[in-house]
Amino acid sequence: MVMQPVLEIFSADDFALWPIGEHESYGHLVLNGELTPAEVGTAVMRIAACNDFEPEQEYGPCPTDPLGSFLHGLLTMPDLFAAGGFRVTDNATGTVFVDPGCCNGLETWRDWLEVLDGTGYSSFGHDPSSVAERVGDGVRLTFDAHGTDGSPVIELPTDQVRRLVTGAEQDVRDFLGLVGTWAERQLPAHAAAVTAALARALDLASTERDSGRRRAARLPGVRGRGAAGAELDRARLERAVPCVRVGAGAMPVRPAAPVPAGDPLQLERDPAAGAHER
Repeated sequence: MVMQPVLEIFSADDFALWPIGEHESYGHLVLNGELTPAEVGTAVMRIAACNDFEPEQEYGPCPTDPLGSFLHGLLTMPDLFAAGGFRVTDNATGTVFVDPGCCNGLETWRDWLEVLDGTGYSSFGHDPSSVAERVGDGVRLTFDAHGTDGSPVIELPTDQVRRLVTGAEQDVRDFLGLVGTWAERQLPAHAAAVTAALARALDLASTERDSGRRRAARLPGVRGRGAAGAELDRARLERAVPCVRVGAGAMPVRPAAPVPAGDPLQLERDPAAGAHER
């Protein structure tokens, strides 16, 4: 059994701000300390693109040069998004038990610690709707909780899942180490700022407690199941933002599927009271 941090990738044939690798849209790039410089460039491009929209005026005007404009959101916004998450695969059979779905982000990887040491439950986006939940002394992983034709399910000992999470976290840290070296060569004027921003986007720049506070602060007025509300709001955001800029071109954002009827995460919003559970 292996757990890997993966970043969702879009093809970007017209991107020319720095060298990147060739990848098909909606594929995944595994992040670790063994990536080539071109693969690191692809990952930095993708994370910057995830945050490439005009920040609030309080973060300053957007630069007019292509590089400064593309990096502006990544370098100025406090709360960053990196499409992807931790994927769990049985290497012996090739069966995937957790696959980060649409709207899930690597910045929420510490939700796995919530499964182990907190509420005992976490979901990882939709299409598929993978979930992890504590069951007795183990953790049950379900590939697609909303699947209609059955879904791969497995239960693992809690200690094994903890070791998997620790290993995946180290892979993310090893990747960030590559980013520092890569940025010094490719973006010398922005190297320190880009490396620090990637650390925030991957939730490696704060403690677990600070991470939880930051996730809750993303959605003012959302109470109760904050992680669930964040997931739904990300889905709504993707429906509202059809593309992001990549250099001079535009990169499409995958449309988010509707939340299934009866979904326990479905929220009802009251403009006066914020969000509350139905």
